[in-house]
Amino acid sequence: MKVDDRSFLAEHLIFQLWQKNYFSTIPLKTIDGHNVTILSTGILNQDAGPDFKNISIKVNDQIIQGDMEIHRAPEDWYAHQHHADPTYNNVVMHLVIGPLSPHEPPIRLNRREIEVQVFTDITPEQFEYLSKKYKINPPATTQSLICQLSRTDTEFKIQFIDQLGRERLQAKALRFTEQRVSNSWNQILYLGLMEALGYSKNQIPFRKLAQLLPFEALMREFQQAADSNPLLKPLALLLGTAGLLPSQDTSFDWRKVKDEETRDYVARLEKTWEEYATRLGLSTMGKDEWQFFRMRPNNFPTRRLAGASLILQQFIEWGMLEKFLAIVDGMKDNPAPLVKELEQCFICKTGGYWATHYLLDNKPDDLPVDSSVTLVGKERAREIVVNIVLPVLFAYAEEIENSGLKIQVLQLYSQYPRISSNSIIKNMSHLLFGRHAKTNEIISTALKQQGLIHLYKLYCHRKECLRCRKEWEA
Repeated sequence: MKVDDRSFLAEHLIFQLWQKNYFSTIPLKTIDGHNVTILSTGILNQDAGPDFKNISIKVNDQIIQGDMEIHRAPEDWYAHQHHADPTYNNVVMHLVIGPLSPHEPPIRLNRREIEVQVFTDITPEQFEYLSKKYKINPPATTQSLICQLSRTDTEFKIQFIDQLGRERLQAKALRFTEQRVSNSWNQILYLGLMEALGYSKNQIPFRKLAQLLPFEALMREFQQAADSNPLLKPLALLLGTAGLLPSQDTSFDWRKVKDEETRDYVARLEKTWEEYATRLGLSTMGKDEWQFFRMRPNNFPTRRLAGASLILQQFIEWGMLEKFLAIVDGMKDNPAPLVKELEQCFICKTGGYWATHYLLDNKPDDLPVDSSVTLVGKERAREIVVNIVLPVLFAYAEEIENSGLKIQVLQLYSQYPRISSNSIIKNMSHLLFGRHAKTNEIISTALKQQGLIHLYKLYCHRKECLRCRKEWEA
């Protein structure tokens, strides 16, 4: 048996023991050595999000209630992007299957650490003993699992994938609705945009920046700067709040920069930041919160923030939600131009200072810039529309009970062109249709891609083949 199979079997056992309330047989301690007592195992989550909802545990004399997530390795919290998903903000216990190992503490999207971290190492002997004692039959191993859905006809599979794609849209819309407790729709769109510009390595600092410098505050500064320089002030505020201006880096010697264009550009940014930072009472981040290491220079946070300034400039007069609603309403009978118009809101060509620079401290000769590379390209723009704009519009339509708008969004979502593929989409396509099938023609829309991702996260990732079959046979 391979190690991966053994970890899968251990995970299956842990799920069953927890769900059947037999977990008291395994002593649990936090990473700090404190005893954990289970008061309630909660409810198995049948949808996207944490594995178990509403658990109750006792650590020493403190009772803690919330959700729980189970992983085979501590780093899976970040690998599965839970740190960037608001549905995991209520996770209070992270249960890792394996021996105690040093790792970064898991951080939730709300920037708080998970209260209870527990490692439980299941040896092969323990697995056999516990399985027999509680009559838990092991599932098929990864070698012998056969996807029954893959054996159905293509038309049926497509219908089921489309259904899951629509469910994924609704699940995302629900997550955005949950953020309405403390945010406007414009702020929610802004948070989503900034996260998307952070890619995988800088999602958390980009979201924090959007919280420190909210959409409405930034728009006020845009409006006041419209007669002078509509871009410099907001970019200075973004960079300054991010802690990425040269004056905020104590390890940086500004005297070594000889590039006149950089010196002039930075001087104007610094002056603008100094003028407005105190008046606005802005808190700032540290440069160490940002990831530059092992990144393509085109994806550096400095360039993404320059792109954010260009994107946000388009919403000075309208606001984000208002502009998207106007676009959808004005082009509801023309899906192709509508797609292009929505994506155009996020595509930023490289120009000005950023046509020759990646940072605020280098000469152009040090790191030549390919000016043909956009600050924000078409693929990223398409992902923002599919993953943020359309779910937010759907959630907004539900809030105001506008069934017509909901139908419009669903129709657009169903016809929306494919976004860039990833390993999940590719592997699921091969699993269901075979490696030699023309999957780009079969999985021809973003809806179908999202359906494959939903299928993987709900069922395939956990090897929930029986539950999956019950769903598509219903």
